[in-house]
Formats: sequence, structure tokens, C-alpha cells
Amino acid sequence: MTIDGIRLLELLPEFMRGDVTARAYAAALDGLLSYAGAGSARIDLSALDELPERVLDSLAWQNMITWYDYRASIEVKRALIRNAGAVHALRGTPRAVQQVMSDMLGNTARLTEWYDYGGEPYHFRAVSGGEIIGAQERTRLLAAIDEVKNVRSVMDEIIWAFVGEGTGYIAAGAQLALRLEGEGEVI
Repeated sequence: MTIDGIRLLELLPEFMRGDVTARAYAAALDGLLSYAGAGSARIDLSALDELPERVLDSLAWQNMITWYDYRASIEVKRALIRNAGAVHALRGTPRAVQQVMSDMLGNTARLTEWYDYGGEPYHFRAVSGGEIIGAQERTRLLAAIDEVKNVRSVMDEIIWAFVGEGTGYIAAGAQLALRLEGEGEVI
């Protein structure tokens, strides 16, 4: 059965099928649903990387991706849509926050729970290794995090961690002193 072939009258429980009012509502809704479905285009999400930005924005709205950033780059928009199903399923968990942060910042984000750093109960902090973002991007990131985090949880801070490469030199030295004490003859 496809969504196009659904008739609400067939979905009514047996005891409601005899009710004239229920049958009228089902018939009216059948007409509305067929009208709504007639104009909707089929979008292949496996071709997400080829879709234009206006289609991405429309997909985000249709799929109720409330953490979607309409001002983000097209790469970020694609990542947010690509992982929206997982985020919807995990909403309210640390994993959802990590995924949204990773999508928006373009790198892997980690969360540290309050008991790991001595914070207040239900608080957490985020650690990201990406480039530092501006005030407007930070505001949009915090709004997106607020959409997917647990309602009672409070984010204390975002920590930016950097890994650098370079050559370091360490000099080491040792001094050995030997002192013998004793009485008697030395042979």
C-alpha cells in the first residue's frame, strides 16, 4: 500500500464504518489528501548533493527540521538534512546534540557530562575542534542545540580544542654522584 492508494474509509474500525458522519469525514479527507499528494514531487534523497539550495530549504521545512539553519552554507544544509532522521530519533540525548554540532561545525564534537568535570547536575559542555565561529554563527548554533537537547539540560560552555603539529626538542641530562663512606683500609 502506498500513501497515494490509502482510502481512509478502509482504515476506519468496523464499528465506525456504519456511522454516516464518520464515513462523510473519511470521504472528505480522502479528497483533501489526494489533492495534497497530487502536487508533491518525489525527491531522491540519495541525490542530496545535487539538489539546489531552495529545494534543501523546502525539504527542511517539510521534514520539520527545527534546528535547520537557513543562513548556513549549502554543505551544512546538506549535512543537517542528511542526518535529520537520526537526530529526530535521538532528540533529547547527548548524541543528538553531538550530531547537530558536528553537522553545523563540519567536524566531530564531543559532550562532557556534568559528573565528568564537576559541574552542576544536568549541565554539560561541548568540545569542538573546528575553527572558531563568529557571534552570529554562535547564536544560531546555540539555538540549534537548544532545539535538540533535553529540556532540563543546560549547556555551560563550548570549548574549542586545537591540535597542532610541530617539532619539539627536549634536552635531558643526568648527574651521577658517588660517595663512599666508611672506616678501615681501602684495598
